[in-house]
Amino acid sequence: MNMDIFFQGLFIVSVIALIVSFFLDEPISLKRIHKNLEELGIKPLKKGERSKYKLTIKGAKGEQVIYPLNQDAFYFTVAHFAPDCEAFAEYMLELWCLTPFNLILTTDLGETKNTETLGLWQWNGKHTISICTHDVEKEVLALILLHEIAHLRIHTLTNYAYAYNLAGKRIKSPYYGMNVKPHGPQFASVFAEISRPTLDMKNLYSNKQKRHLTNYFQSPKKVHLTPLTKCGNIPVY
Repeated sequence: MNMDIFFQGLFIVSVIALIVSFFLDEPISLKRIHKNLEELGIKPLKKGERSKYKLTIKGAKGEQVIYPLNQDAFYFTVAHFAPDCEAFAEYMLELWCLTPFNLILTTDLGETKNTETLGLWQWNGKHTISICTHDVEKEVLALILLHEIAHLRIHTLTNYAYAYNLAGKRIKSPYYGMNVKPHGPQFASVFAEISRPTLDMKNLYSNKQKRHLTNYFQSPKKVHLTPLTKCGNIPVY
């Protein structure tokens, strides 16, 4: 990863952060994201236009708009997840720069027998993360994104002998060659590793949520059996 390019981009996104503070005083809305992207001059891809990574926004009626996904577009979009916490958007951008992925925002990802699907990571030559935004609290959106990035990261760690750690340094993968369960202990440790930095961020979680998450991320064993009531209704599975 070219860290020089990353830090050059931060100058631009710091300006975007100022714009974010004026817009984001209401629950996340896909229409609002469209409008704010337009305000920043980020235009949808035209027919035939290509982009290495894409931001896809799908509406309730099945309509979709596809934008080019670069550092600025990613930062600004993720800022809607936690409008009162600039540090969260900056941290998500760092993780995206380590391993870029396509991002899909949609009102519906389907349901299983017992639960609604809120997030989905997929690999098809490129990483793609889908997030359900319909009636989902912002704190939950933040954890859904972290959860799916953890799936992406454990995939990278198990498939490549060398990978980049959270500091951006090339290291020997601790899980290379291992077959791991989707929500097993290895995944839980990676999920906790990338989530701990968010516990120090102001205005991201309530005090009750932060206390529960602090205890949980100290020694996670599984990530799909945590009672919602102990976490201020934040699911971490």
